[in-house]
Amino acid sequence: LRFVDALNGLGLSPQQREIAAGLARGASNQELAEELGVSVNTIAYHIKQVFQRLDTHDRQAMIGKVLGKGGSTA
Repeated sequence: LRFVDALNGLGLSPQQREIAAGLARGASNQELAEELGVSVNTIAYHIKQVFQRLDTHDRQAMIGKVLGKGGSTA
């Protein structure tokens, strides 16, 4: 829940927030594609956009960055 709340202040689109939350709970790209009714390529594109926006390069770094920013005003 803290992670989802922290996502709101990061300037991500609703779909990017949904995908980031899925990554945080450990969902695979295939699982996310099935849940959202889109292709795996679409999921990969959105993940790339999330990583780019948050200046991270992997799932763990993205989660850490979101949680680190969750308590700050920046």
